[in-house]
Amino acid sequence: MMYACINRVKGLMSISDILGLFRRTLQVYIANISTITKIALSIFIPAQIITAIAVKCLPGFQGIFSEIWEEFKHRNDASFEPVSIEYRTEFFFFLIVYYLGYLLYCFATVAMIKVASDFQAGGEDTTFMGAIGAAMTWYPQVFLAGCLVVDVSTLGGLLFIIPGIFLVISFWLTKPVIVIEGTGIFLGMKRSWEITSGYRWDLLKILAMYLTTYFLIFSIFHLLLVLASAPTFLRLMLGFSIPIICLDPIVCILQTVVYFHLTERHEHDILAAEEPLMSLDEPGEIM
Repeated sequence: MMYACINRVKGLMSISDILGLFRRTLQVYIANISTITKIALSIFIPAQIITAIAVKCLPGFQGIFSEIWEEFKHRNDASFEPVSIEYRTEFFFFLIVYYLGYLLYCFATVAMIKVASDFQAGGEDTTFMGAIGAAMTWYPQVFLAGCLVVDVSTLGGLLFIIPGIFLVISFWLTKPVIVIEGTGIFLGMKRSWEITSGYRWDLLKILAMYLTTYFLIFSIFHLLLVLASAPTFLRLMLGFSIPIICLDPIVCILQTVVYFHLTERHEHDILAAEEPLMSLDEPGEIM
């Protein structure tokens, strides 16, 4: 009986459950739209401008990875000319610009998780300055954890695609864990692994639905700008900024909503497992 109860709850999120998480995410988004818009305009968009526009404008950036791949393939070929020192400097500059943008992105992520977690926990509306205060506290840990998760997931993806996807899903809740529970980097990754245990297939469906929606909105918006013959600079600015204002905050809120949902499910699993054992300890239960 105990195992039937656990199996009914754990790892079997229905489509209605998943859609319910998206509905709750939308509720949190609408209820805090003022604070979310301020965070998006002041932090998310500058982060995206740095990573998506400034980096793309670097001379020779378009072919940098193909150049490095070619050098790797011909590393034992004595006649092959290695990449120039100037190009390596350019790549180093790319890394600085990219991680600067990612640092700002993590700062905005912490602020967004703070807004969503306060609302999810008790319906409290977090002010913009309150969210920024939380971001000042936790962004270094979130930034380092994010870099580590990306590196580990990328390594898994280079070996085989499936391990990379598995690692992304397993560590997907690391950021909300760090902000909400106040853990360190490695403990946050460990907690994310534990929380996602038994629900990774459900999380894959959630991520697939979100990424599909993001891709469709992003593509449609860019198509409209192309059909309107918008200048390239305008397409870069609006094409990246508008989807980010609308969708990037949603993924942070979605992570927070999923964190609370799975944490509650795990607590239910523990209680369901302990209940039969507790009933055996009660007098008069043993025949």
